[in-house]
Amino acid sequence: MKKILLVEDNLFISKLVQTFLQDLECELHTAEDGEAGLNSAKRLLPHIILLDIQLPKLNGLEVLKLLRSDETCKNITIILMTAHASENDREVGFAGGCDEYIAKPFTREQLLKVVENFM
Repeated sequence: MKKILLVEDNLFISKLVQTFLQDLECELHTAEDGEAGLNSAKRLLPHIILLDIQLPKLNGLEVLKLLRSDETCKNITIILMTAHASENDREVGFAGGCDEYIAKPFTREQLLKVVENFM
């Protein structure tokens, strides 16, 4: 079964994403800050990480950089989910190594389409 790690500090958004993904056949794990997300990623080795950028302790771009430089985690699919939606923000995300970039707010259909493409 595919594992997805959701790293999101906003409880409402976290619950919403969990609801959106509940029908997928996957094992969903969550983390509420960048440090916990980084540790969970290294421990779980998920297939996909849904990563917010604005996080406590370590921001999402720092987590992305650390995961991409880690030999065991560098090939994990990382999808940035963020309210930072400018073209420059997207370029920074892709330059940092994300596989996809979803701007908040997003619909269930948008999220499922992106996640399913990588599953």
